[in-house]
Amino acid sequence: MYWTPEQGEDLFTILVDGNTVAFIEIEEIIKKKWLFKKIKNHKITSLSTCSVKDFTKGLSKTNQIKLEVALDLSNREFERKR
Repeated sequence: MYWTPEQGEDLFTILVDGNTVAFIEIEEIIKKKWLFKKIKNHKITSLSTCSVKDFTKGLSKTNQIKLEVALDLSNREFERKR
């Protein structure tokens, strides 16, 4: 639902199913190999979840609408796969 790029890490808010929202922080680790070659690795540094009901508390009207759209799309996809 949301992606917040930050310096050295990315924050994601993901609708897991119709009842759960996950918050994931992924750190980008850059290692230098040889002279100019860089290798990028990623590591999950934080993972937490909450219910959709709890997530909805305090959301702005715009973000409540975004959540409703995401829930609707999720439900449609679930019904399509049945």
